[in-house]
Amino acid sequence: MYPDRFVAGDFQHNKEKVAELADFDSRVLRKRVAGYITRILATQKLKRRSIVMKHDIKKKQKSWLRKLSCSSPAPVKTDEARISISSLRKLVTTKEHEDILKLIENETIPSVRAAWIDYFLEKTKLSKCKKSD
Repeated sequence: MYPDRFVAGDFQHNKEKVAELADFDSRVLRKRVAGYITRILATQKLKRRSIVMKHDIKKKQKSWLRKLSCSSPAPVKTDEARISISSLRKLVTTKEHEDILKLIENETIPSVRAAWIDYFLEKTKLSKCKKSD
């Protein structure tokens, strides 16, 4: 009813707004309603951010893979945003690259793993392109 008056993640603000807008005197009930609104808005915000991040990650991966072809000896094979570790291993030239690859192998959260892959591709691309210049 008043979506513009409440803020995701700000319980105190939402509690004050519920007190202004609600027609009941129970402090406990106002706090519960404010907590519920805060949780719902925060969940919606996270879902929107997650959708945008997934789209951005896939876009970055494809972009880096295209750019990587400038100097990579063996192209990285992709399978709908899945990159094989063996293909990435071919790009390793420094200890830093090895450390990043270990982090990628051990990561269980897909979005974090994708971020590490982006970082790895950026680092390996930069080092390879510098050598060829």
